[in-house]
Amino acid sequence: MPVGFANINVGIVDAVGNWRNYNFQDLQNLGFDFGFEIINTNIQDTIPPSLLGITINPTVVDVSDSSQIVSAVMSLSDDISGIQGTVTTTAVFPNGTTYFGGASLVSGTSNSGVWSASIPVSFGMPVGFANINVGIVDAVGNRRNYNFQDLQNLGFDSGFEIVNNKTKDTIPPILLAISINPKVVDVSDSSQVVSVVMSLSDDITGIQGTVTTTAVFPNGTTYFGGASLVSGTANNGVWEFLSCFLGYASWVRKY
Repeated sequence: MPVGFANINVGIVDAVGNWRNYNFQDLQNLGFDFGFEIINTNIQDTIPPSLLGITINPTVVDVSDSSQIVSAVMSLSDDISGIQGTVTTTAVFPNGTTYFGGASLVSGTSNSGVWSASIPVSFGMPVGFANINVGIVDAVGNRRNYNFQDLQNLGFDSGFEIVNNKTKDTIPPILLAISINPKVVDVSDSSQVVSVVMSLSDDITGIQGTVTTTAVFPNGTTYFGGASLVSGTANNGVWEFLSCFLGYASWVRKY
């Protein structure tokens, strides 16, 4: 880690969303500890990691009949502190959607090794070229991003072609109905559970994962949650979100 002073910042929120931030200057003005000094008499790591090569397989993906998996294998190096955690690997599909994933170390070390990522390509995906982007960070926070143009300029694989000679899914899902119960919530004395039930449909590939469900409260705070499938199928089913909305207790989220 390079030498210098590290400043502390603190953010605090209560159960109903009242928020207060203290930056290092606030802490200093209050007479509190506000940071710490870093000393390093040895080598300081100031250089971000490097991508030495990337191989994408297959480079042509046919999703006419079923979903497929694309593999991205990367050779990476970092001179001192080593690459930290997973390596961000994203694919930008022809229809503008983005898959966010991560590559994990499969051989070698964090200073010099091979990372591998699996990128799912859904049945029904429109045809075109999917661009790959890679983000790498080392243990002290030095970061380097490679977009598909950077990969191309380096002579590396930069994406893959999607082929689909059958049905292409270009229509987004539809909300058919939504029911919220109760519609009046009294949190004067205790927490209350609110249920949000939705009927949803999607014509071809089906709704993926949880359905984003947020509540924007009168004081401006926002609660982010997700509704899960409780009956039917991903193409035509019912999703439900249950949450404990409260006056002064702790947040509880139930599915």
